[in-house]
Amino acid sequence: MEGGEMSSSASKVYLDLLSGTPVPVPVQRRILQWGTSHQDAAVLARLVMIEGLDPDIETELAQSSHLEVLLAWANRPGRTSDDLAQRLLKEKRASLLVGLAGREDLTEEIYEHLSENKSVNVRWALLANTNVKLELREKVAKTLAPEFRKDNFGGRRQLLDSLGTELSLWRIFLENITTNVVVSTAMALDIVDKPIMDRIVSYIEKKASNRVTNHTVTELAQSLSRRAELDSDHVARLLAALEVYYQLIKDNSYSYESRRVQETINQLKARPEGGLGQLLEAVRTASDEVTLISAVQEYENATKNMRLDNSILATAVVNHPLVTIDLMGQYFRNTDYKTWGDFSKKLSSEGRFELLAAIAAQTSLEHLIGLIGFRSEVVRHMLDRAYVGRELDMSRALSSWFQTAVSPESIAAMQDEFIALVPATQLLSSAVLSPFAMVLLEEQLGDNQKNWETFETLVADYQGTLPELLNTVNSLTS
Repeated sequence: MEGGEMSSSASKVYLDLLSGTPVPVPVQRRILQWGTSHQDAAVLARLVMIEGLDPDIETELAQSSHLEVLLAWANRPGRTSDDLAQRLLKEKRASLLVGLAGREDLTEEIYEHLSENKSVNVRWALLANTNVKLELREKVAKTLAPEFRKDNFGGRRQLLDSLGTELSLWRIFLENITTNVVVSTAMALDIVDKPIMDRIVSYIEKKASNRVTNHTVTELAQSLSRRAELDSDHVARLLAALEVYYQLIKDNSYSYESRRVQETINQLKARPEGGLGQLLEAVRTASDEVTLISAVQEYENATKNMRLDNSILATAVVNHPLVTIDLMGQYFRNTDYKTWGDFSKKLSSEGRFELLAAIAAQTSLEHLIGLIGFRSEVVRHMLDRAYVGRELDMSRALSSWFQTAVSPESIAAMQDEFIALVPATQLLSSAVLSPFAMVLLEEQLGDNQKNWETFETLVADYQGTLPELLNTVNSLTS
């Protein structure tokens, strides 16, 4: 057997040994010797994690030059912060320190030590660790924000993973905006308050003064023009900046870009005088149901040609103490898909499934499933309030979705509801539900051959549910 094959075989044997029963200390020493001489990090990493590890062997493994082994050592059950602190002070490799910076059980002193590391990756890992005190994360953010240069999807992902929705961290990155993705990501998160809005408008003003076509100016201004919280001062500043930008690019830009800028200018000019703040406040402070519906409709009428993001309106309505299932149903009889789509996403994130059921009953459960996915809670609320067959043919919607959009787990959890709603032929062809259907067939038809023959005659063309089919069979054969 060749040396490489022998080494591989021994490695497998030792990995298997370390995965089983307690390993005697002499065997531990032999595996340590073999793993060290053959530079087998996998074996050494497995060794450092076993129960009953000899303390001297653990001390030796703590000095390993293999990152995999050191990470295993750091994650060994019972590892204390003092152990890590002593080892950390000696470690220079950023790849190991990144792993440690993501741990949730270190002391403040260790996190503080890591925050001063020169490695950008170590500091980003610390910034993303929500177990680190916010004050220290803010300190780290101030060192990272001026250096941030990623202007792509990877940069967006890094910001989302590291900052989350923490306003104070976003404000730091928006103090001196280094890339467009910082602005667009902040806006997409719906965390834009007035100070952040001020910085974004200032960024657009700065970019708009350049004598070059800058698609980002248009994209950000378009997005901002759809924000309900944009006040009159912001509108005036954006209009001034875009009109200057339009004059700079109209002769040396693609006509499409110029057209987009002009559309955004028109969109901003169409906003109600004084902004939308007063209209939103009327929604929030409505003291009775009639006033609430009227305030919402007034807001919609003022913004119907503005293509606004209605999430801020949805928040105001969903959080209003007067909102009930009946009121939501009444409102959505006359609203459009765009509005109830915004509301549905907000309601789903808030777990207000009883209100989602009211929306689905007045609009379309099928379209709702397309927006937020299948939620059994919505269907149950619809069943509880007898929505089926009244405002909505729920059977049709579920039939078209339950084999594609609905997970097997959701189907199994709602087997009784599906058996009562889904057409018999589709029910019997479902790999998930057919076993439950078979139980029902056995209970209802038993050993009665006449019943089975009648069932076999009717089932192929039957449009109703399985319980309805079995009732028909029994009525014909009794």
